[in-house]
Amino acid sequence: MLILGEVKKSGANADTWKRLARLLNRQKTFPILNRYRILSSSATTKGYWTLQEDEDLLKHFFAGKSNSTAQDIAKISTNDLKRLDNELDR
Repeated sequence: MLILGEVKKSGANADTWKRLARLLNRQKTFPILNRYRILSSSATTKGYWTLQEDEDLLKHFFAGKSNSTAQDIAKISTNDLKRLDNELDR
């Protein structure tokens, strides 16, 4: 997420790749550019959600809500899930 966030903020340019290389402790920028291309590709992921994706999903819907219960999950609409699905390229 660091790579995508930084490129979204600063653009896909040489300065961004250099800054990311420093942040990620890399000597070369091309692996970061290649990783960015993979992360931002239009290909979608199919199949079961990973544990990390499940965690991200829960964080997305329940951030800042310390008293959430299983009943709150039922309040998530299909449209909410579809919107998040598109955001995550799933």
